[in-house]
Formats: sequence, structure tokens, C-alpha cells
Amino acid sequence: MLVCLFLLIVGIVLRFHFTTLVLSSVKAHPYFEEYERFVAFNSAPRELVFGDLTQTLGNALIVLNGVHILCIMMYMSFQIHKNHFTLPVVCIISGVVVIMEINATNVYMSETSAQSKEAKDNLERNIRMIYNVEDSTVFSVTHDIISVWGHCCGVTSMYDFQNHTGLKFSAKTDKERKPIQYPPSCCNQTFFSLGDKARDAVKNCAFSGEGVYSMGCYTMMFEWLSYYCILYATVILWQLIDILVHLILYRKMVTLFRNYTGQKK
Repeated sequence: MLVCLFLLIVGIVLRFHFTTLVLSSVKAHPYFEEYERFVAFNSAPRELVFGDLTQTLGNALIVLNGVHILCIMMYMSFQIHKNHFTLPVVCIISGVVVIMEINATNVYMSETSAQSKEAKDNLERNIRMIYNVEDSTVFSVTHDIISVWGHCCGVTSMYDFQNHTGLKFSAKTDKERKPIQYPPSCCNQTFFSLGDKARDAVKNCAFSGEGVYSMGCYTMMFEWLSYYCILYATVILWQLIDILVHLILYRKMVTLFRNYTGQKK
């Protein structure tokens, strides 16, 4: 019960408060003022969506663990409603939920899944067609914020920007708007910690590509969530054992009932 309640809360956080957590973490960064020179934080969207991973898994945790909690409450309140079909119904529903959990953690959270491939293709297309440096559009700001928070660049890797030939600093940063290889948000945080030299250091990083984070932001988020999905497997195992125990109890109840009715005859 407590485990399911905890996972339900985790689902609510992932689904509805992920953006708040990320922005709070970024704004608490000691070099936030330097990041502000290159990232339009004031234009941050109400919800940071970069591949629907947190939204989908958040919804799954809320629904599946909510059903688990209802099943447990039905079983615990047996003395009140005294419905003899409670135990088998709870076992069947819990079994279906466990199958859905296995599907969510092993099929959906697979790098080769159709959903994952489609998400990466869409994000890479947006990198090529929509993304601009120091831009206030939703996708550009979302990428930059996720990049600063997760120490990542692009979708699957930094090389996603190789096909983007129109990257240039905005007028507020560079009057000549010289072409660059990578967004400033992709540069290692050490460049932003150099005080008065930070702006020039970040510019050089964006021009040369030296010191850019290599891991893609979708890959970073996928691996981050996949790690916890592996831990979630222990919860699924515990739930399977719980269902098995209840099935054994139900079988004993049926046997006792049959013996009792047989003796009465």
C-alpha cells in the first residue's frame, strides 16, 4: 500500500511538476546569471515537453498504482462489504495491472520501440527546422533549459546539430551574428563559471565545439527514467508474489467451503 502510494506521488510529480522541478534546479544554479545571457528563461513554457517521456510514464504511474490502491482497499474492507467475489476480482484486476506495468517498463521504455523512434525522429526534425539560438519559441527554450539542467546537447547526441547550418548568435550577443556549431546551452558549465571571461569562453565553445556536452537530451532523459524502471521491476516482482499469495488464500477458502458444504450434506 505504502509503495503504491509513493509511486502514485512520483507519477503526479512527473506528470504535473516536472517543469517546476527542472526550472527550480536551473534557477538555483550558481551560474544562472551567466546562463540567462544565452537562454530565454523568461519565455519558458508552462510545461517542458521533450519527447513525452515524463508525461507518459507519469500518467502510467498514476493510473496503474491508483488501481492497485483501490484493489488493496477493496480487500482490506472485506469485513464491511463481505463480498465473497472480492478476492478473485482483486487478483484478476491486479494481474492485468501488472501485465500493463511490464509492458510500460519493458516495451515502451525500449530504445528500439516504435514510440521511442518516432519521438526521436520528431525531435531531430524540430532541431533542424525550428531550433534557433537564444530564441523564445517553445521548442528552442525547452531544449536549452533541458540542456542546462541535464548537461546534454541535441536529441541523441551533440551531432544532431551538424545538419543545422543556420545556427547564429542573436543580435544581443553578437552584432555580426557569426555562424556557430552548437548552441551556448550545450557548452560545459565550467565555461559559465569564469566570471568576466565567461561570455567569451562560451562564445569560443559555441564556435569551435570544444567542451560541448556529447550526450543527447532525449537520451539523457531516457537513461535517467530507464534506471528507475529497472528498480521498478522489484516492485512488479513483489506484486506478483502478492497476487500468488492471494490466489493460494482464495483456493484454501474454496476448499474449506466445499468441505463445509459436503459435511452438511
